[in-house]
Amino acid sequence: DDARTQGAALLRSTQASHTTDLDGLMMTPDEFILANRLTKLNEFTKVQRKIPIALANGHGFQFTLDRCTDPSGRSLAQIEIEFIGSTDGRAPRTEQVLEEIHNVARTMLASPLGAFIESTHVSKHAFFAKDDAHA
Repeated sequence: DDARTQGAALLRSTQASHTTDLDGLMMTPDEFILANRLTKLNEFTKVQRKIPIALANGHGFQFTLDRCTDPSGRSLAQIEIEFIGSTDGRAPRTEQVLEEIHNVARTMLASPLGAFIESTHVSKHAFFAKDDAHA
């Protein structure tokens, strides 16, 4: 509890929810959409892995690796990098965090892995909203 109030990076476990937040009612996504008069923009399943790391200066980052597939079989593998705190509890300047994220991304792109990835600002939802002719 002390680590949380001091801003230190913490590991947490999560579990997917298949109920609504209001009443715990179990329903399929399509039933939820219909019941709430929503419009489905796209659909995909996601398998996710989170890998927290700390740089030598104690700044913590998390790599989130997502493998997503839509009902037509199109797939997207995505790596996200986010700042998650520091091991000493102190918050660095925003500019420093952004510079470190860019440095980590540049290092990844320059590595052998870089041949298989590209830097983009396209979200998963935007990717799957494209039709097949433009994918």
